[in-house]
Amino acid sequence: MDAVHTGDMRSLLASTADTAAAYLEALPTRSVAPAAAALEALGARLDAPLPATGTDPHTVLDELSAASAAMHTSSGGRYFGFVTGGTLPAALAADWLVATWDQNGWSEATAPAAALFEQQAVGWLIQLLGLPSSCGGVLCSGCTAANTIALASARDAVLGDTGWDVEADGLIGSPPISVLLGEQCHSSVLKALGIVGLGRSGRGRHVTALPAAADGSLQAPTLVDVPPPTAPAIVVLQAGHVNTGSFDDLEACIAWARSGSGGGRGVWVHIDGAFGMWAAASADTSRRSLVDGVRGADSWATDLHKMLNCPYESALLAVRDGRTLHTSMSCPAPYTPPRSTEAVSTARPTAAQSVRPLMPEAQNSRRARGVVAWAAIKQLGARGIAELVDGCCERANALAVLLQEGGAELVSPVVFNQALVRFGDDRRTAAVAADVQRDGRCWLGATTVAGRVVLRLSVSSWRTTHADIESAARAILECAATTDGGV
Repeated sequence: MDAVHTGDMRSLLASTADTAAAYLEALPTRSVAPAAAALEALGARLDAPLPATGTDPHTVLDELSAASAAMHTSSGGRYFGFVTGGTLPAALAADWLVATWDQNGWSEATAPAAALFEQQAVGWLIQLLGLPSSCGGVLCSGCTAANTIALASARDAVLGDTGWDVEADGLIGSPPISVLLGEQCHSSVLKALGIVGLGRSGRGRHVTALPAAADGSLQAPTLVDVPPPTAPAIVVLQAGHVNTGSFDDLEACIAWARSGSGGGRGVWVHIDGAFGMWAAASADTSRRSLVDGVRGADSWATDLHKMLNCPYESALLAVRDGRTLHTSMSCPAPYTPPRSTEAVSTARPTAAQSVRPLMPEAQNSRRARGVVAWAAIKQLGARGIAELVDGCCERANALAVLLQEGGAELVSPVVFNQALVRFGDDRRTAAVAADVQRDGRCWLGATTVAGRVVLRLSVSSWRTTHADIESAARAILECAATTDGGV
């Protein structure tokens, strides 16, 4: 294969930067949803046989540039679907460099510089989220992965307390683990439970679905008649309901989980906080109080590609005792350098051996995610992150107010960055969602709450301005006015 010369590479990267800049500069004015014609054209271009010969990289870039018209502008300020953050400038630049450096961020042996970035970023994140400073943490691809790793660690730890060695003996014949979780937990938690062998349906012989309040959260009154768990057990709590944005009463729920006859020994508490954990970084005391008691858990998962506005894929898993992560996720191999002082005492330590070992996760082949997280935190600082979190929450509330004033039903109070509204009955509300998506001035999704179809709007991007909020409210109300029945 012909090598790409240095000059050609510089020209290619400069063209790539121009393409990316043009896309970002167009975000405020272009349709949020791609036109059907653009998607059809892209599908037709991609429907081609395997090429027998290669293509000049500049030509490849031209084809990719043409695909921009078929993209959702989810990185813009008028996209309110799926709790998607818009990538911060420094995080975007860092992500480009991560691809340029092409480090395998598996360990301090494969990428010592990447390990240093991840260690610093994880330390900052633990501080930002108000977690115990002694926590261990690792960056992974998203909260689904973080929840899976956390629950695998929890499974191994609580069985270990009974004397059962999962690493040696697996799960067949092990003592049963009781799993207790909210009846409205996120689907990624159920998926994670299935992956680690503890049942996926949320209902089962050893699974208890805890009764939730009307907003989907677990509160002290809902647990009054529920006996605390008996070891070995795993309790999963939620910081930020995917629809209502509500928070479990973490302090009360953790106290309940620890109140059994064993004093909490053999009971692991995990918090799924994909976006809600960021309440801890708020400058608003009432908002921070949403996560009161969060430090009492054993593990925590949160996305960085939501409220911190890192690019996909980025999440933090933190555990109270890092040894549990090593037990469940370590992957020693004969080709990795020894870490014991005895093994290296006769030779000068390598650069990698002078770096603290990274916490392991499920992936061995992984991007240097710590570089991007570090860049995002470095750009904003603690005050800037607080402004980002609080700004998103305030704009979500402003959007809800404008829609309610325009005739929409506010389904539940805005707790964090999620707004839920409804226009008449299920059929009409779903039709409004479809019309708004076709209209293109903003994008939202429909969901169901208490058996009713509602519109869900998640404000998660640093790019969202008050002008975007006003424009979105206007677009939604205009679509509702022309949908069957009017506002």
